[in-house]
Amino acid sequence: MIRRRIRSKLQKVLLHDKSGMTLVELMVTFLLLGILMAAAIATLSPAMNVMARISNMSRAQGVADILMEKVCGEVGSSTGQVQIDSGNEKISYTDKKGRSVIMYAKETDGEKRLVLHYQASSIAEGGAAATKGVDWTFSKKMYMNQEIKELKFERKEDTNLVKITLTVRNVKTGQTYRRTKIVECYTSWTTGDLSLIRNFRRRFK
Repeated sequence: MIRRRIRSKLQKVLLHDKSGMTLVELMVTFLLLGILMAAAIATLSPAMNVMARISNMSRAQGVADILMEKVCGEVGSSTGQVQIDSGNEKISYTDKKGRSVIMYAKETDGEKRLVLHYQASSIAEGGAAATKGVDWTFSKKMYMNQEIKELKFERKEDTNLVKITLTVRNVKTGQTYRRTKIVECYTSWTTGDLSLIRNFRRRFK
């Protein structure tokens, strides 16, 4: 008798009681929730892609600013004769400490990064010239998944102005960011004599 009453009450709650939900109603509810979630994902996906692009662009801009500041600082403060190679990819100069430097973008571990090559003849080791040159570069962490796609130097004709073009590329997405700046050099320029650059290129081929 008691079992029948309990069974009867359970049936009313699960199937007939209007205050509860039937199995069909639960299925319809889950179906509607699924449709709403799919619509929300479809709406949010483009927005998230835009946010990711903005974030990548912000990183690229930050890296480009650091690199451009370093390049412009070196070129603008050079104290000796300045040379640009025929491909406009390398610039040689004498820095504030009297060291001969060649600056360019070099591929390292599959990614191009800024390199300052200090020539051996201008580096002192215990009062004597060093036996080999030294490369200086930023750490890989600083690049934040960015690399240098292009670094160009161009001298404005009959002036001491150098146009620097820097393009940074995200190694994962391929997204690029470009910056251009003109720097004034307070040094003399060599014309025609590019033996320094040519010797450097032969040495590091």
